[in-house]
Amino acid sequence: MEAYRFQLETHRQQVRQGVERASLETRVVALSKAFHEVRTPLSAILSINETLVNESAGPLTDVQRELLEDTDESAQYLMTLINDILDCTKAEARMITLAPEAVALPELVDQCVDMVEPKAQKAFASVTARIDPNVREIVADPLRLKQILINFLSNAVKYNDTNGVVNVRV
Repeated sequence: MEAYRFQLETHRQQVRQGVERASLETRVVALSKAFHEVRTPLSAILSINETLVNESAGPLTDVQRELLEDTDESAQYLMTLINDILDCTKAEARMITLAPEAVALPELVDQCVDMVEPKAQKAFASVTARIDPNVREIVADPLRLKQILINFLSNAVKYNDTNGVVNVRV
């Protein structure tokens, strides 16, 4: 009788886990579809904005350029937010597959610092990186690692004081 109860409880747990997994996967699929519907017009906005900023459609006044830069910043923020939410949902559903490989960490950190530097300049902050010369390569998923570093650096700049400093030490 005890063995039967154990088997029954094990079976119930497996069914619950299967239902939870199916629910998560359904949520990811639904969010993916919804975000695709938002990403498409947002990508168009970003493309049109880039065309206008490059003055391909004609010269801009300073006021127009400033408005377009604000629009671009807001659209980029929305695109990042959409991608982050989707990634979190996929991670929760264990649907993200990592692709580990040898990554030159100093170069990756420098790329991330360079990408965040314009945002830091606008916030009157500085970003520096100091990497131990013995640190060369690590095994990681370069795309996900870059995403994490940029996220950390962006938040550090965003929530820093005016004339603040963000230091990256590896």
